[in-house]
Amino acid sequence: MACALKAKPETSALRVVVVDANDARSDADALLGRGGKSATDGGPPDARCVALTPRSRGFLERECGDAWGAIASSGRARAFESMQVWDGVGGGHVGYDASEVGAKSLGHVVENKVVLAALEDKFASLGVERVGRSKVEALSLPDEDSPGSPARVTIADATTGENARGCDGKASTSTTGRGREIEARLVVAADGPKSATRKMAGVTVG
Repeated sequence: MACALKAKPETSALRVVVVDANDARSDADALLGRGGKSATDGGPPDARCVALTPRSRGFLERECGDAWGAIASSGRARAFESMQVWDGVGGGHVGYDASEVGAKSLGHVVENKVVLAALEDKFASLGVERVGRSKVEALSLPDEDSPGSPARVTIADATTGENARGCDGKASTSTTGRGREIEARLVVAADGPKSATRKMAGVTVG
């Protein structure tokens, strides 16, 4: 989403900040097979993989500054032509084959770390600000009597809880006793199914 917002002309002027508990991937060149490095220099395969459909691949290609191009050239993406799905309870199964729809493949299997490296690689060129090794410590939503006012997001070091460090010195607007604050008119909680940010915002799920 961060890359897509900065890549689209309609929203490219927005300031987009990503708060991530992880450090930036310093081995991005190895993972993406650049700088004279090969795919094997990126270390052993990541057990966590994703299957990217043609539509997902197209989104990365057209809407995210061609992050797909970096993935494809890495040598760590593999196309698959068929798929078999089993019902773990009833024993039923169904199969799919690319030839049935006149396609060369049904999608690509890619290591999760390669997808992340490609997206992070686009951050700098697109102007996405990144605060690494940090977490959202507190979230203050605007008062109902002040529509249009920004939310305040307090971020802290993911390990120590101390003030978060900005990767480029621009991500944080002020420092409080609890950490640094960012003012935002839109906060995206992309921290998993048990999202702490969602709970801070008071958003409940059924």
